Amino acid sequence: MRNNPMKQLLLAVTGMSPQVITETLYALHHQHGQWPDELCLITTAKGHDRVWQGLISDGHLQALAQQLGRPDITLTEEQILVVPNTAGVPVDDARSLQDHEALADFITQTVRSRTADPELAIHASIAGGRKTMTFYLGYAMSLFGRPQDQLSHVLVSEAYEGRPDFYYPTAHAKPLARRPGDVTALDASQAQVTLADIPFVRQRTQINDLLQSGESEGLSYRQLTRLINLGDSPHNIRLDIDEAQASLRLLDASRNEQVLQLSLSHNLLRYAFYLMIVDATHEQENDLTRPNGQTKEEQQKEQALLGKQLLLRLYRLLQHPHSLRLDTIHRESCEALATRLLEDDYYLPLLNKQLPVKTLESLQKHQGLTSGQFDNHLDRLKRQFTTRLPANLCHALIPAPIAGNGHDHITEGKHQKKAGYQLRLTPDQIRYTHQENSQ
Repeated sequence: MRNNPMKQLLLAVTGMSPQVITETLYALHHQHGQWPDELCLITTAKGHDRVWQGLISDGHLQALAQQLGRPDITLTEEQILVVPNTAGVPVDDARSLQDHEALADFITQTVRSRTADPELAIHASIAGGRKTMTFYLGYAMSLFGRPQDQLSHVLVSEAYEGRPDFYYPTAHAKPLARRPGDVTALDASQAQVTLADIPFVRQRTQINDLLQSGESEGLSYRQLTRLINLGDSPHNIRLDIDEAQASLRLLDASRNEQVLQLSLSHNLLRYAFYLMIVDATHEQENDLTRPNGQTKEEQQKEQALLGKQLLLRLYRLLQHPHSLRLDTIHRESCEALATRLLEDDYYLPLLNKQLPVKTLESLQKHQGLTSGQFDNHLDRLKRQFTTRLPANLCHALIPAPIAGNGHDHITEGKHQKKAGYQLRLTPDQIRYTHQENSQ
C-alpha cells in the first residue's frame, strides 16, 4: 500500500517515441517508486498520434499494468496536451523558432498550474521529446517544483533504445524483429531499464508570491526568466516612470530592452505615494520618513507635512488644465488640498475609480498622513509587486527605510525612526519619461 496520501501525477514530454512512458512506469515499479494515479503528456500533433497509437490503440499501457499487477492508468484525449502555437493551432512538429517559443510558454504554464495543487505530487520525466522540450520541462520544474516533486530520466539498454517495437521488458521471451546489422533477434525480456533520479535546485521561494497571482499566468517563459535574471543583476535595472500612463516600465540595461510594464492607474493616490519615494531616491534625499513624533504635536506636524507632500505629488500627476496653479496650492494645507479633490467637479470622474474617496477623507479628517496610512500604502505596494515580480527584483523596487545617506546602510527593521524611505536603486537607474507641464 502507498504511504504517501498525495495524488501522484506522471508528467512527461513526448515526441515520436511513446515508449518512454511505459519504460518509465516499468522502472518506477521495479525501483519501488510511487505508481501514478494520473498521466499528463505534453507533445506535438504528430506526437499525439504516435502516443495514442502505441499506448492506447496497441494496448501497451494496459498490458504493462496487467503484467506488473498494477492498477490501470486511464489515458484520455484531455490528458494528452498538444502544444498550441501563438494562433492557437496545434504545433505539428516544433521545428520553427515560433514553435519553440510556444513550447516554452506552454510547458511553463502547465507546470505552474499543476504545482499549484498542494495535494498533488509530480514525477516529471524528461526522457522523451526534443531536447528543447526536455530542457523546458526540467527548468520549469526548477522554477516551480516543490519538495514532493521529482525529476527523472529513463535509461534503456543500448540495443533496445529507440526501437519502435520495444515498450518495456516483457515477463516472458518475446523476440523483436531484426534490424539491418543485427546478428540475432533481440529478446524484449532481456532488456535492462533503469530510472535515473535527477536532483534539481528548487527556486520556488524566489517566485512564490508570483505563483499565487492570476495575473502571472500571462507571463511568458521568456519574460519570467528575464525577470529573474534581472533581479540577479540589480545594477542592470532601469526604472522608467511614465506618469501619463500611470505605469512603471522595467528595462534591462544590458540588453536595452523592456522586460515588463506595471500599471498603477487603478489607484492614483498610491501611485503618487510611490512617486514621492522615487523622487526621494532620484534626488538622493533621505528625509521622507514615516510619521513617528515623540509628542502628539510632533506627530501631527509630521503627518500634516507628509500628507501635504503626498497630495502635492498627486496634483502634479493629475495636471489640472484650468485655473489651478501648482505654485498656488503649495500654500494650502493638507486638509484643504484633500477637500479640493473631493469637491472640485474636475476630479469627480476619478473619485472611487482612480482616487479612493475613503483615503482622501481620511487625509482630510486627520489633516495629514497617519503612520497607519503610511504603512497601508507600503503594504499594498509590496503586495502589488510581489504578485507580479520575483523576490529578488522586488527587493530593488519596494520602498525601504535607508539609514544615513546613500545605499550602503540599508536597515532591515520594519520601521526606523530616522530612516528615510527610498528604493534600492541609484539615481541614474531612474528615468522620467513624462515630465509635468508647468502651470
